[in-house]
Amino acid sequence: MGIIGKGFGKSFDLRYGIPTGVRVYALQSLSQASVYYMTRSKMRAAAYCVVVALGLGLLVSPCLFRAVFGWEYGTSLPGSGSTVSLREIGRVPIYSDKPSGGDVRKLAWSPDGNRLALVLGWGFEILVLDVSTWREVCRLKWMSFQPERDVAFLSNTEIVTSPADNGIDGSLALAVYDSETGHLLREIPRPPQYARRSTESITTTWDRQIIATSVNMDTALFEARTGMFVGRVATPVNTSTTTIAGGPNRRLAVNVIRKGHRPVSDIQDEIYLVDATSNRVERTLRGHVPGLQSIAWSPNGKMVASGATMLADDGHGKWLRDPDPIRIWDTATGKLITSFAGLFDPISSISWNPSGRIIATVSAKGGKREMGAAVRLWSIEEKKMLFEYKTPGAQLVNGVTFNPKTGQLIWGYQGTLYIFQVIERL
Repeated sequence: MGIIGKGFGKSFDLRYGIPTGVRVYALQSLSQASVYYMTRSKMRAAAYCVVVALGLGLLVSPCLFRAVFGWEYGTSLPGSGSTVSLREIGRVPIYSDKPSGGDVRKLAWSPDGNRLALVLGWGFEILVLDVSTWREVCRLKWMSFQPERDVAFLSNTEIVTSPADNGIDGSLALAVYDSETGHLLREIPRPPQYARRSTESITTTWDRQIIATSVNMDTALFEARTGMFVGRVATPVNTSTTTIAGGPNRRLAVNVIRKGHRPVSDIQDEIYLVDATSNRVERTLRGHVPGLQSIAWSPNGKMVASGATMLADDGHGKWLRDPDPIRIWDTATGKLITSFAGLFDPISSISWNPSGRIIATVSAKGGKREMGAAVRLWSIEEKKMLFEYKTPGAQLVNGVTFNPKTGQLIWGYQGTLYIFQVIERL
């Protein structure tokens, strides 16, 4: 399946990763120069020839015709009942002098949706972009790498991430920086019970008042303004946590991994919906086998999407994988709304579009022997996949997100940020 669109004055065919339509523009320039010297009758005859040539071009190569006029290419899947197409708006090169620095690992939006923070490479850098111009606002750099580094916005001008000495000194839990200048504003000390443990997943509640962070397989809560330690998330003592997602009304979605040996039929991760104010578990969502890797709240806060981790050995020579790696849950009742079956695990990233009707995922390509990643769009109402793009070869896509204001789809791939407008035809 291909994606045809115009970006920065050129047309691109992502099926082959090469620009198309360049010669067409050159021929147009040449024809304009030659037509200048033609008589009126010859110009009329030349116009007829151009129309015939374009008609033949449409029959011979529809892709070439779309490249000239900048049409988007709809990738309708059999039985989907709708067509979704992506028009490429632009590409933003991501430069870095660090190992794998161009790879986008994680993404976070400011509350007003005007800035996007990117965790690059192995956690050496965080890049903040102004999405109106796609220019760099600031860049944070560290000497040590932190593959598990995460980032979140506390306000439109403040970001929180793990400190420079994460996992080495152990005295600090979080650090807050100015997202415009990159200056360190304040540091949040690490509670004694979490000494010498690395900070991993970081999120905030939607009101930006509570910070939740996964600290060495455990979850700690902090007040955003004061940095005061509130307490440990009320999950069972014999469990661990790796993924957290902040939600509305100071609620959190926390994945819970039960430690110790379990029967094959009981190897499941759970999602706890937690009230961060009272530190009380409201709902428990069960079903993923053998575990989950990503969680995302819907824009209205009424649903949670979750993605399974990769297959795992149960310890008895049997490989387990989730038959429904993508699941949509009702947060009020805790019931499963729908799920999407297929060999798509692991689901490394999930994002909701602003309408709440479509989710985007980054996962495996789906074939038994296919290496690399795929970006897919799923319809919640139709309960089917609408769009699919597979990377060439074994290349990976590490993050995908929707712009909360415009609905543009953004993903990072091979040192470049791709921006698309999603067009729905229902």
